Amino acid sequence: MYRVGLKTGAELVMEKGTVIFVPCTFKRGGFPSERVFVIRPRGQGEYSGVADVGYCYRQDGKPLGDEPPEGQEIQGLVVGIVVSALKDDTIRAHLPDGEVYDLETSNLVPVREVMARHVPV
Repeated sequence: MYRVGLKTGAELVMEKGTVIFVPCTFKRGGFPSERVFVIRPRGQGEYSGVADVGYCYRQDGKPLGDEPPEGQEIQGLVVGIVVSALKDDTIRAHLPDGEVYDLETSNLVPVREVMARHVPV
């Protein structure tokens, strides 16, 4: 188990199987049901992959739907699953393109934190 402090002062437990949102930029893919995601970790260039639009969300946690328009980009969140915790506030996560990425925990957003905004009380 790996505990991560969040900007909100809360603590997120990052253990294998934890579902996370990874901040990224989306572009249209080659097919209507896919989006290209681009993750830009600090000082590490960028990672990119292709995901089914069902794994893609706007920054407010709502499904991406038909966004972004052709030729444009939009900031958003792609779903990932924690595979393992690494050292120095880094986790290894499996993303919808089938690849495994090493990501800084400071950039991750817990799914429950975003989805809680949309649950009626």
